[in-house]
Amino acid sequence: LQAAEETAIMGKMFDTMGSTSKAVAMNRDILTLFKVEGDDFSWEAGFALSEIHSLGPKSLEVVVETLIGSSKLWHIIFLSNPDNEEAKRRDIKCCMDALEIFEIAPAKKQLSDRSVIFPAYSFMNAIAKTMAYVPPNNMSREEFEETMAENFVKETHYQQYHHCRA
Repeated sequence: LQAAEETAIMGKMFDTMGSTSKAVAMNRDILTLFKVEGDDFSWEAGFALSEIHSLGPKSLEVVVETLIGSSKLWHIIFLSNPDNEEAKRRDIKCCMDALEIFEIAPAKKQLSDRSVIFPAYSFMNAIAKTMAYVPPNNMSREEFEETMAENFVKETHYQQYHHCRA
């Protein structure tokens, strides 16, 4: 986890300096730390179910935060070149992966503070309102957005500020 935290600091520094592609590469390095058998993280393949199930609470937070950050970085790349379909696809996939991983990871039950996932709900809502995307699991856009809103409200545990935001 310390290696992930140190790499995250370097990635944020690259992002601050305007080197988005280097920040994305640092995030990929962070996600690779949570792969099994020395595999490199792939933006397309993501994580296997067994890898998600092996995450502890702190590891889950790091993976989710890194995927959300990666989604935002891919979004910046896409906005700088709207013809870049790969950046658009990865932007959406990283955010959806963060939501899915958080939903199915057993370690989620050990987290008393679920706010790590709130930025993914907010960002995915913005994506849903401004970009064309294909919802997962053959869901309609309406069903996906309704489920996402319901899950966001559920994750707030009805804490007033977060509940209003959801």
